[in-house]
Amino acid sequence: MTDKQDDVGVFSVLIQRLETQRLPKLLELKARVDQGERLTEHDLHFLQEVLTDAKHAHPLIAQYPQLDPLASKLTTLYREITETALMQALPELVAQMGEITRMGVSLQLAVPLFVNEGDTIRVDTRTGAYVTRV
Repeated sequence: MTDKQDDVGVFSVLIQRLETQRLPKLLELKARVDQGERLTEHDLHFLQEVLTDAKHAHPLIAQYPQLDPLASKLTTLYREITETALMQALPELVAQMGEITRMGVSLQLAVPLFVNEGDTIRVDTRTGAYVTRV
């Protein structure tokens, strides 16, 4: 088999997987996150698989410029799903990180919720970030 025949074989497998598995699931995820649903661990695993597939397909796409529009549309779909999901999860992530605490007059930083007013804490003076409760 020639390299060109190998490329055609790989390309046909990737297109079949895209049409039968990846694209329908991506469109379903997009619809769900657009309705405000959270991504599950299974969904995140699927998105990681899609990203891995894209990395493996990159050399083939670079070799065949006619695939650029398809790759661009898939990249946009992936980005829209992940950005929407992140924006929905952001308030919860911030809450898990902790609350913003005022230190003296000029320093504010995020600390875990278990830190109480009056507790002594260690702050990294290089970054201004909370390190630990002392």
